[in-house]
Amino acid sequence: MTKTLLSLSLLSLSLPAFSASFSLSGNYRFGTNMLVNTDLSSGKKAGAGSTSSFLEHRFLLRPDVLIDERFTIKSELNFLQATGGANQVPPYFGTPLDSNASQTAGDQQMIVSQLYLNWASDWGLFRFGRIPKTWGLGLLYDAGEDAFDDFKTVKDRADFQAMLGSLGLRFAFEKGAESVINGDYDDMDTYELGIDYSNAEASSNVGILYSRNIRSQKIGGMNSSHDLSIFAKKTFGKFQLGAEFASISEEARNASTGLLVQADGAFGNFNLGYDFAYASASSNSSFKFNPNYRPFMFLFRQSLGGATAATEFRNGSGLRGVGGDVAGDGGKGAIVNKLHASYKFTGSQLTLGSDLGFAQLAKKGTNGQSSLGFETDVFLAHQWYENFKLQYALGLLVPGKAFGPNPKTAWGFELKGALNF
Repeated sequence: MTKTLLSLSLLSLSLPAFSASFSLSGNYRFGTNMLVNTDLSSGKKAGAGSTSSFLEHRFLLRPDVLIDERFTIKSELNFLQATGGANQVPPYFGTPLDSNASQTAGDQQMIVSQLYLNWASDWGLFRFGRIPKTWGLGLLYDAGEDAFDDFKTVKDRADFQAMLGSLGLRFAFEKGAESVINGDYDDMDTYELGIDYSNAEASSNVGILYSRNIRSQKIGGMNSSHDLSIFAKKTFGKFQLGAEFASISEEARNASTGLLVQADGAFGNFNLGYDFAYASASSNSSFKFNPNYRPFMFLFRQSLGGATAATEFRNGSGLRGVGGDVAGDGGKGAIVNKLHASYKFTGSQLTLGSDLGFAQLAKKGTNGQSSLGFETDVFLAHQWYENFKLQYALGLLVPGKAFGPNPKTAWGFELKGALNF
């Protein structure tokens, strides 16, 4: 008994030397939606209706364990994510409000979406585990830090980032698939090297990222590939210009390329912007943008047309983004032009803006047409507090014949809010 008490006393005295603290951050978002005629045709889509109105919400909590000034265990929990059930939704959509849906019924889950070790050493930053990934303008990889993002790039990897003055070096190894531990025949390994240069005085940033993906067998419908991304950003006073070019050279397929150019300028209370996006397509390949790049309220964000699944909502798994099979007829690639304008009212936290643009497929599908149509979106953003905002949006899509002959106009309304902490 005496030895037990002595052991407990020594343990209690030693605990403070290894104590840790918690840090909580995250965001909660909510919204209401009314979307009309997303099937772009007369009548009702089989298994669905011509109108979709619902409430949604999502809660992401990031509990970090702070060991000391060098070590942190970082994580992210996605509460009540809709899985399976009646709807195919993006992996970070959250869930529609539905009293019949629950975790026990298998309609919702709490998902550990990120979990990794963060080691800040004298040589650089080392991370190991399930890690968010961002690069450049988000053409290939986007960690989805905005509260309204429905997708995130999260990889199982070990990476090391070193800073040599303004020069950053990045080395990483990713495990895209392991499957049977006792065999390498079903694995996917990625070897990554990145270099970027940031000049704070010149307000510029450039970088190049190379990845070698070795797929022992076709994984995710893809063969082994060489991936390359080059980006550059530059600020000239109140004018910003950015561009990212990416190329994917996949074995037994033609190489595919993507390009994103963004320009923004501030003129007093006005802000004007322009986006140009291009995703190549050939007979056996196509380039697909990260699905977090959503230039419009309908195009490349919603699941449109009569050929898409009735259960798929808001781009489902992300395959109908820029460069994907938007109309569900086998078409691929894309050319997108978008103009943006907004005005911030003096003395208030209100911003009124609009997005206007058009898009077409780079390679036609079975419908035999390339035009995806014209879209006009209008929004009013209200920043109530530093950490809380509301946004009201109206969208109107005049679809092109890539969705079939005589497609009907779609329109809709969204009200969404986000609380960050």
